[in-house]
Amino acid sequence: MSSFELTLGKEAKKPMDLTIHVGCKDHSKEVVEMVKGHEEKYTQAKKLLEQVQKQYEKHAKKTQRHVEFEVGQHVWMNI
Repeated sequence: MSSFELTLGKEAKKPMDLTIHVGCKDHSKEVVEMVKGHEEKYTQAKKLLEQVQKQYEKHAKKTQRHVEFEVGQHVWMNI
């Protein structure tokens, strides 16, 4: 859930949400095909980004380790 959605309670409008409605009969075939092509590219890009995010998360989880420290124990912090 995005911060926008948490704040306002609804999803943000994306450029593809603001395009013309494909079902409208007033538009030429070329415009309808162009919009459909853009929607397909948008969906494809979103799927690829989700896949990459899952791969990144999987890699990050592999390199993480759980460490606990006791009170008074000396630790080295690299900031």
